[in-house]
Amino acid sequence: MPFEMVVIVLLVIAIALAVVALFYARSVGRRIASAPDGPEPAAEASDAVELPQGAHRIAVILNPSKNKAASAKRRLVEACASAGLEPPVFFETTPDDAGYQMTRDALEGDFDTIIAAGGDGTVRVAVEVMTGHDKVMSVLPLGTGNLLARNLDIDVDDDEEALSQAVFGTERKVDSARVRLTRADGTVEEKVFAVIAGVGFDAEMMEATDSELKARLGAVAYAEAGFRQMAGHRKTVRITIDDAEEMVVKTRSVMVANCGKLQGGLVLAPDAVIDDGLLDVVVMSPRSVFGWGWIALRGMLKHRSKKDPIIDYYQGRRVTLRVDEAIAAQLDGDTDGEVVRMDVEVLPGALEVRC
Repeated sequence: MPFEMVVIVLLVIAIALAVVALFYARSVGRRIASAPDGPEPAAEASDAVELPQGAHRIAVILNPSKNKAASAKRRLVEACASAGLEPPVFFETTPDDAGYQMTRDALEGDFDTIIAAGGDGTVRVAVEVMTGHDKVMSVLPLGTGNLLARNLDIDVDDDEEALSQAVFGTERKVDSARVRLTRADGTVEEKVFAVIAGVGFDAEMMEATDSELKARLGAVAYAEAGFRQMAGHRKTVRITIDDAEEMVVKTRSVMVANCGKLQGGLVLAPDAVIDDGLLDVVVMSPRSVFGWGWIALRGMLKHRSKKDPIIDYYQGRRVTLRVDEAIAAQLDGDTDGEVVRMDVEVLPGALEVRC
């Protein structure tokens, strides 16, 4: 069967590339972890970076539980001092508050820039609170996925470069998206995300990821959880995009992307752009592990063809997903329980970022 042989070959290639990417990620992590974390000499006055728009005051929403939080805090203080800025003011998240009140407090203060320093959860919360406000948001990636940072072309593998972009980068307006999550008991929650909302396999994988393994091995933990969840059943999802007729699909995963870059160089939605005023809908319907291998290979190669029997792409400004049986949901890489309906609307240019 020539086609099956081709699929198997592609699967092997996809897995091999994934392993290379994962080992590279681990090697980078080891280099960062082994780097000295002690004080560094202060920059000479001649080394100070000149800000493109004059001096500004900085607030930092910091997740202190991240491994590099202490180092990031020190480096931010040093960077501001070397540039002649006032010291940044830190608002630390807690186990009970992922950053909502901290970001609101920072917005009420006399700050020009608010930096979200943490993982995807901390960043998403800051995006939610800051959407629609005129203050500038920056991202200092300290997590495993760092999805928004990747889509803003922030160098997640170079701590110094990422910090420089957060403090001294160029300002631009990008889209965010409002999502209404309807639970099986009829309750409704409204949130905002910046990267991807999804139901099905992606949320199941994140839910199944071992937190201790994630802390030790980073992206490897997601891969391990993903392999365990591949054999799940497809579910019926009803999809409505803008005013078009409702589509009924049997699928493993439906994702609504504001932008499309993932870890390991994967691209979920090749046409997704963070400031185009559109959402990209990705429907994945593989029937076996070979189908997942093909999807992974497409993502690695950034394949743009829309004619594919197991993955479909659509675009629109408003998207509604409905299911008869509650299904796992995720926002920007964090699980968000189960839903029976998800309504998503793009918010064009609603967030001003420095990157």
